[in-house]
Amino acid sequence: MDLSWTIWIAFLLPLGAAVAIALLTLGNRQASAGLSIGAITVSFVLTAFYSVMKGLNQGGLVESEVTWLSINGSAPGDSLNVGLGLLLDPLSLMMLLVVTGVGML
Repeated sequence: MDLSWTIWIAFLLPLGAAVAIALLTLGNRQASAGLSIGAITVSFVLTAFYSVMKGLNQGGLVESEVTWLSINGSAPGDSLNVGLGLLLDPLSLMMLLVVTGVGML
């Protein structure tokens, strides 16, 4: 079962909340606080879910990559592909749990 989507959401949700706070809340402090606390809480829950399902001592690396930019040139074989990916080992998973857990407090 591929659970790499949980880590992608855990990384991108606080970024999305920051963008939403900057563009949509218009200085409303309660809405800003609700968005930021909600985003980090969901990130923590997703990271905890991933660590329970996969185990902290799995020992393996999780690699996930998506194509971020793809430009095809005019000549055959002349193209540019730029990927965006993550590499998650047990230490970085533990740090992700610590950072999202402390951020949730």
